[in-house]
Amino acid sequence: MSSSPGVEPLRPPTPRVVIADDDAVFRSGVRAALQDAGIVVIAEADNGRDAIELAVHYKPDVMTMDIVMANIDGLSATRAIAERAPTVRILLLTASDDVELGMVGLRAGAAGHQVKGGPVRDVVAAVRRMADGEPVVGPELTWRLIDS
Repeated sequence: MSSSPGVEPLRPPTPRVVIADDDAVFRSGVRAALQDAGIVVIAEADNGRDAIELAVHYKPDVMTMDIVMANIDGLSATRAIAERAPTVRILLLTASDDVELGMVGLRAGAAGHQVKGGPVRDVVAAVRRMADGEPVVGPELTWRLIDS
């Protein structure tokens, strides 16, 4: 489809993200990488309770969610957000490569699961894909989903 002279083609809106992780250094690194990629980070939380409140209030396109956090863990927060703000796509981030934990996260309402420890650009790529409506899971979890 061609556009008229002087008219810019429509671009998808810039993804809006909330980062929920109890590790301030990790949050800072993810925030910097997302912002460098042109993604808007609208808020951050260091615990599950605040993550729920921010998701319900801001309704971001994507929320990165650590599984292990204070007050309310990331899985419980994911369940609450899926119920109260179902348009928010949640990317669970965990230090564990336990496939069963990933399955529990997806059942809780997450649209993605990624193991921490890789390059932060992998988180950026996952956020972009999720903002575009794609689920994000690793190969081991994909095979587990197929088997189930």
